[in-house]
This record gives sequence, structure tokens and C-alpha cells, in this order.
Amino acid sequence: MIKVIIFDYGGVIGKEPHENEICLAIAKRFGLGYDFVKNEYNTLEFRFLTNRISKKEFYIRLARLLGVSAKELGRVWDAVYYQKKPKLNGKVINIVKALKPYYKLALLSDVFPGRDAILKKYGCYKFFPSVILSSKVRMQKPDKVIYRYTVKRLNAKANECLFIDDRERNIKSAEKLGMRTILFKNAEQLEKELKQYL
Repeated sequence: MIKVIIFDYGGVIGKEPHENEICLAIAKRFGLGYDFVKNEYNTLEFRFLTNRISKKEFYIRLARLLGVSAKELGRVWDAVYYQKKPKLNGKVINIVKALKPYYKLALLSDVFPGRDAILKKYGCYKFFPSVILSSKVRMQKPDKVIYRYTVKRLNAKANECLFIDDRERNIKSAEKLGMRTILFKNAEQLEKELKQYL
């Protein structure tokens, strides 16, 4: 029996700039190959998403790997990621509101340090009593340790939890732990698949 429903934020609850979009913007600005930029970014992603290095340190390290100006790289990253106003998916929010009286709801998301404050400012977390962010707990999806942490924090069992995410790798990892899952595509598909579990 499902008692807890856990939502991802970016790509499900709201539209967030994807790291691919940021890497593409950096590649264009400096005349670099996208694959080169993405590969170097991948070497630092975990440390930045889990707040093991600051935003400034991330910019410096990535700029050094790419051979570009850290200051200018920071400007590009900020423009694409930090300066964009969050945009909620209204149809999904309506589903969340309908579920709230009957289930324990939580948000589990990989969010870069600093962006969490912006999302909170615009009320993106207000529908969720429990909010678990990679930059706060220093863990990242799809590592199973963050799912174990989430289940324990919500005082639930894995098979009592339904996890909704738009990335297949995150879904597969949650399933291995025993959680029920839905790979999100759109609000209509989500509403239809929810009926199979609830």
C-alpha cells in the first residue's frame, strides 16, 4: 500500500535549465566542442551538486579544465541557471494538490547550491512538507544512498513509497531499493499511471 509519494522537481514539478543546456551555452560562448565541455563538467558535477565545492570554486575548476576565463564562464552559467525565474508545471501542481490530503508528500531533487534559495523564494517547495535536496544532504541521485536516506527520513518502508522522476536512471535505482516508480513524461500520463497504484 502506497503511503508516501515522492516527486522530483526539475522536469516534473517545474521546468529547470538542464545541465546540457548550460554546457551548450558555454560551448557556444567560448567556441568549444559540446562533448568536450560536457565531459569536463561531468568530472565536477557530483562535488558541486552535493555542495562539496562552492559555486565560485566550481567555476574556477571548470574554467581551468576548459582553458577559459572563470569570470566569463560564471556569467554564462549564472545567466542560464541562476537568473532564470522558476516555472511550475500547473497541471502537475493540480495533481499534487489533489494528493496532499491523502498521502505524505515529499520532494527529492538534485539542485545546485544557491538555486534552492531561488526555488524556495518563488514558492516551488510549498506543496511539500518534506524537501530533500542534493546540495543540502550531500548525496545525489541515482546513488541508492539518497533513496535510503529519504525513506528513513520519511519514516516509511521502500515498498510504501512511490517515486516520480523524469530520468530513467533515477527510476531504476529507486526500483532496486524496492520503491514503486513512475517515469514522468507529462501530466496526463502521470495522472493515468497514478491510478494503477493509488
